[in-house]
Amino acid sequence: MNNVCSRCQHENMVGALICENCGALLIVEQSGRTKKTRQFSPGEDTAPSIPVEQGTRTFEASAKLSLQFGESEERMVELVDGGEVTVGRADRHTSVQPTVNLNDLRAWEYGVSRLHIAIRRSGPDLYLLDLGSTNGTFLNGARLAPREPAPLHHKDRVRLGRFEMVVSFIDDEESDG
Repeated sequence: MNNVCSRCQHENMVGALICENCGALLIVEQSGRTKKTRQFSPGEDTAPSIPVEQGTRTFEASAKLSLQFGESEERMVELVDGGEVTVGRADRHTSVQPTVNLNDLRAWEYGVSRLHIAIRRSGPDLYLLDLGSTNGTFLNGARLAPREPAPLHHKDRVRLGRFEMVVSFIDDEESDG
């Protein structure tokens, strides 16, 4: 039996947590033998803010992380299970060397800290952490609390200070076919 979204009536795959059509949160409750989809209203504290264009793909074993900056600049990163990459600006006067160095993109002009964020992998899940940056980190428009992991999804928009990027999961097996 498919999971029907109560907002748009789209039939989602069994086990889906988010409607692939409209982005609504799908929570299945058991009431006797009947399953029904619970729809959180936008004002409830437990309902996350999920943009419609956001994907729900998991980070597969063969996937790479794509960080897209503007129209033409992209950085591909491999991220092993239990691993972490950092994004920021290298500093020749100290030993700070982020995994993804944004110096060539003039990131300092946009308020990017030397070690601004970390992206951590735990199995098929990725998490974004602000590393105590000066100008803050924003995930899909919401400011992150420093050092508190937030789930990171395919096509999420991340802003470091005023420096914007889009995160994508690129599966090598998909692109080969």
